[in-house]
Amino acid sequence: MNNDPAKANLNKKQTKSDDITLGVAVRKLPWLTPLAVFLWYALYGWGLAAINSPPVYWFGATGVAATLSIAMHTAFLLAVPITLITAWVIASPLLIDVLIVKGGDRLQQVANILTGGIALFALSFVLAAFWFAVLFWFKRQMERTDLSRTRSFGILTSISCLGLGFGWLIEQIIS
Repeated sequence: MNNDPAKANLNKKQTKSDDITLGVAVRKLPWLTPLAVFLWYALYGWGLAAINSPPVYWFGATGVAATLSIAMHTAFLLAVPITLITAWVIASPLLIDVLIVKGGDRLQQVANILTGGIALFALSFVLAAFWFAVLFWFKRQMERTDLSRTRSFGILTSISCLGLGFGWLIEQIIS
């Protein structure tokens, strides 16, 4: 049996470097969280553009981005219900509309199933969980820097609005 302490320490260091968690990945790749926020809102913007939303919906989407950003930076307990309500009132119906407008017969059947009470609530919960996770990771990343809350709010809102615009641009290119 080999009881060499140098080899034991080397094995411990090697095992620790092999265990990469999401927190470690986010710390090593600080651009990952802004990219995730950007892509999430790009998907949201694409959905709005896909159903030919009027400008009022776009102003509402910008307001949602600002509201969620404020909620994320003020109180954690405020952000959770606001995200859930936003997903229930805005994101779930938008997803169903996109499935109906862009989808074929199969996706329209899925949309019909999702309009049911329990299915709509489950869809809203899943969307809220993803939406909250992306925003929460971004907030945690900003807390690690020396930026003030005001600047962090501005960065999050700006990235969200740029994502909305990029989603619109993608729809214009596709169609």
